Amino acid sequence: MIDTVNNPATEWLLESNFTHDADLSKDMNGDGVSLLMAYALNMDPNERLTNRLPTLKMNSDTVSMEFYGDSAGVTYQVKTSQDLKTWVTDNVTISTPDSNGARTASAPRNDTCLFLRLEVVQE
Repeated sequence: MIDTVNNPATEWLLESNFTHDADLSKDMNGDGVSLLMAYALNMDPNERLTNRLPTLKMNSDTVSMEFYGDSAGVTYQVKTSQDLKTWVTDNVTISTPDSNGARTASAPRNDTCLFLRLEVVQE
């Protein structure tokens, strides 16, 4: 019997035509998106996903990104950087998932460059 309680991605892996114990850190089709990221974002890992990843939106006072963020067994974290070297969670706000599992992460804009990065970790 396959343990979907302790391994919630198992059912998704099987539905996506992978073995139940496939390594989620692997990028099976070479598109730059790991199985874990595809699972976390509720995407089909058999498709080319590079152009479907969350993108930044610049508003007058914030930088934000929207993403699916309601997959079981995953911790979502968004970090900011001004130099692409040092990443912090300071001043980042992440909404709770809405009824469709969508979340928004945002950080205040400042006069310097600001980058956002989504990280997902298997629990």
